Amino acid sequence: WREGGKEIWRYEYDALDRRIAKEQVEVGEEHRPAADGKGRLKTVPGNRIEFVWDGSHLLQEIHPHGSYTYVYTDQDSYEPLAQICEWEDEAGETRRQVNYFHCDQIGLPREMTDGEGRLLWFGNYGGWGKLTEETNIANAHQPFRLQNQYCDGETGLHYNFFRYYDPHSGRFVTQDPIGLWGGENLYIFSPNSQMWIDPLGLSPIIPIGMAIAAALGRFGIKFGTKALSKAKNIRRTKHVNNRHIDRTKYPGRCSTNPNGKSKFKKPSMRTKLEDATLTNPDKIIQQGNRLRFEKDFGREIGTNGETKLRVILDPIKKKIITSFPE
Repeated sequence: WREGGKEIWRYEYDALDRRIAKEQVEVGEEHRPAADGKGRLKTVPGNRIEFVWDGSHLLQEIHPHGSYTYVYTDQDSYEPLAQICEWEDEAGETRRQVNYFHCDQIGLPREMTDGEGRLLWFGNYGGWGKLTEETNIANAHQPFRLQNQYCDGETGLHYNFFRYYDPHSGRFVTQDPIGLWGGENLYIFSPNSQMWIDPLGLSPIIPIGMAIAAALGRFGIKFGTKALSKAKNIRRTKHVNNRHIDRTKYPGRCSTNPNGKSKFKKPSMRTKLEDATLTNPDKIIQQGNRLRFEKDFGREIGTNGETKLRVILDPIKKKIITSFPE
């Protein structure tokens, strides 16, 4: 229900469950099939929006009056960087303008400016991503909220790819698709929204900078990329040597590797690879009370051609549990 009456919106999804369009339907005392006999309700002209996706990233919105194309800070990030607006002026000529997002530590847009740095939009949020106040200076279009959340003005909910999120309660409106396998709270978004994000609506993670800062208990570090740069800060177990290092090349080291074969192409580089993964990871994933760091080095680091390293860290003990190429 909306103030002044009732609205009906129709949503369309593709085979991958990505929302590809939404449009408003005309409301009357009765809803009858369209005259073409295909059972479609009549839509309100000019209210259809189509969405183009690049995997799980929203690439473009197509409106009746023009389009908005989005650029992100990184190919693996959902933090918006820029918005390219295209429309036709009264003379029928195509116009284009590039606007820029200014986000906080968890990728929440706080301001939007044009290419000249002029402020177009700014907003304030509640603790769980609800927009509580906004100032739209130049009729800007800013639908993003928490990372990969698109605000639907007609419902007040945030489309969060696999689920819808209610910013009023800080919870999803539908259950976790995997049920109790995801935990006993089927609607939880995250432990707190100031450090955690959930771009797909499936599992919360900590953004890279905040995760590294939290790992050493230094929450005052804005990005934290240097927080783990000193090896003395990190304790290392014997597990990696015992399970993943070739004892034939390192005599005297205990090894339970049944094949006697190292998983590392150059075992002597293992510590440097771990440090590089911790200080500049491609991805960090929460696994219970541990953090999983992943980095693709773009070259072979494993004996079977692997280019990525996985490091499992206990952030409380500041201890590497294991690491191996994959």
